[in-house]
Amino acid sequence: MEAEGTLLAIAEISVAIAGFASIVVAIRGTNPSGWSRQDRFWLANVFAASVAALLGALLPSTLHHLHVSEGGVWSASNAVFGVLLVALVYSLIAAAAQLATFLLLSASGH
Repeated sequence: MEAEGTLLAIAEISVAIAGFASIVVAIRGTNPSGWSRQDRFWLANVFAASVAALLGALLPSTLHHLHVSEGGVWSASNAVFGVLLVALVYSLIAAAAQLATFLLLSASGH
């Protein structure tokens, strides 16, 4: 499969980003339950995007090594990654709406 090197590089980068987020958690020194909602929101989004990129990058190689046809590899990978992307965007929008509501309520004193 021609794109395997590029996909593995994407997987490595996504793991590095998740690792960097983990280092931020460790250096911060406080329990994440004590963090503000904004901090938890951004950290969760970094992890979710990293995991989605990792899965999207590794799935084609995995299917290829399972002897799925080239067309089947890309059809299945696109379908799975499309579902992951829709789920990620939906969760991001829902979490952002909750965060905005919380910030508006806390700013108004409720």
